[in-house]
Amino acid sequence: MSINRLVSIVLAVLVLISCTSQAEKFESAFSEGNLTEAETILKEMKAEDGKYRFAQMLIEEYLSLDEVDRAIYVYERLTPHHCSRYEMNFDNLYGHNGYEVAMTAKLRKALVKSDRFEEAWEYYPLEYESVEYAGNGISYFRYMSDVIVHLCGDNRRSEAQMFLNNNIHWFRTNVDNGEWGHDYPQYTYTNMKTQLQEIINTY
Repeated sequence: MSINRLVSIVLAVLVLISCTSQAEKFESAFSEGNLTEAETILKEMKAEDGKYRFAQMLIEEYLSLDEVDRAIYVYERLTPHHCSRYEMNFDNLYGHNGYEVAMTAKLRKALVKSDRFEEAWEYYPLEYESVEYAGNGISYFRYMSDVIVHLCGDNRRSEAQMFLNNNIHWFRTNVDNGEWGHDYPQYTYTNMKTQLQEIINTY
């Protein structure tokens, strides 16, 4: 066996050991409840080390502890190379085995629950790249309905009404008066307000 071949094999084994070691270190810190140490280890991991799988474990643990900001930190800072809100429609091409789809769903739910509504909107998937495009009316409707259901479920109907009144203008701006709004008549201001108002009225 040539020296070069031997060196290549040794290096490959060392890389494998290093990857395994990182995973084992993370799992050990995580199982011991040392989440800060787990974060530090995760930061040094590469995707092939299982980074996104371990990040998901950490995010879910933080959310179970109601530590929403730490969960967001893991998603935004420790796994920054995630796909966009639009690219989540093509997770098999741009995502990491459902990581973005699953984690943004959990993050927006936690943010709505915490009354952090504007932040929650940033984690809703988009049908089209431009946030203001009329075709994203379904995304904005889902966002608004989630917030309204949350507030009404907490017996805060007056706040739900205020949220509706303050945010329904998205449809007037981007659909009724948007360049491509005529292609999406189902998302007009009147249609969306009627449907969202019905949610409040039924509580």
